[in-house]
Amino acid sequence: MQGDEREPSEGESGHWADRMASRILAAGGETVVSTGISPSGEIHVGNLRETLTGDALVRAIRARGAAPRFNFVADNFDPLRKVYPFLDPARYAAFVGRPLSDIPCPCDRHPSYAEHYLAPFLASLGELGIEVELVRADGLYRSGLMTPYVVQALESRDRIAAILTELTGKEVGPEWSPFQPLCRGCASLTAARTTAFSGSARTVSYACRCGREETVPIEGAGKLTWRVDWPARWMALGVTVEPFGKDHATRGGSYDTGARIVREVFGGRAQASACHRFAERGQGDAHQRGDDRQRDDRFDQRDAARYAAPRCDAGVHQGFQQRADGS
Repeated sequence: MQGDEREPSEGESGHWADRMASRILAAGGETVVSTGISPSGEIHVGNLRETLTGDALVRAIRARGAAPRFNFVADNFDPLRKVYPFLDPARYAAFVGRPLSDIPCPCDRHPSYAEHYLAPFLASLGELGIEVELVRADGLYRSGLMTPYVVQALESRDRIAAILTELTGKEVGPEWSPFQPLCRGCASLTAARTTAFSGSARTVSYACRCGREETVPIEGAGKLTWRVDWPARWMALGVTVEPFGKDHATRGGSYDTGARIVREVFGGRAQASACHRFAERGQGDAHQRGDDRQRDDRFDQRDAARYAAPRCDAGVHQGFQQRADGS
């Protein structure tokens, strides 16, 4: 379901969450709603829209007597892409390419860089009365839960490459692999390439720019690339519905490729989508700009967001204008 913009039938609630809840429950089976974020910087109010959308849907399903699960996946196994403007280059330049879960906390009061940015967001969800099952991506891979899907993806490398080429229009190079190895030498997720694997032994071989070459168990040895990781996660967590931004719902976007990969490679079916437009502050996307407003009033518009987001169709753009005084 790409959004839910049809007109309600007679006797059916006009609220998008009610309509979608009825359709999900009619399909039968356990309902697992999932949202998430990569904690690479301050998690701002725009990112909150996705979780609020999921929460509204979960509440509508519970109101019908069902017991859905609601998880929030912290993509803390993503690599640090660059030294953002709010980071000290002298301290963080050496960590570019390493998993966010394995990088030191900026304030030295949290277990990792990822937890530094995740903790205040989770605290704000608590203030809003939103209860989620927290799932950390590094745990998914290091526990072995993702290993069967890594093996399937590696075995189906050519099929996945064909799907990506067909839907995105971009050729996939001969050295491309759906798996990003984590080098045990330089600790980078972006410097090594997969050279071989064994599905029966559940091992992967890689060669890194730092000169290290080895064969290691797949558990914790890296992660799937995003367009493959997402549908693999649907399978691993049993996800049946997930809110996401319109950028993923474009033609040839990650939802389109994920839907094909989950069917043709993993033997599952695409989750229902509650596609939404981003909730934005008037000053733009601070998370992508690299601004660091790590302070207690980070979600200073949380009350407006909690009230407004569930009352708009999931496909409606919402804006939250920040005034000159910061409120």
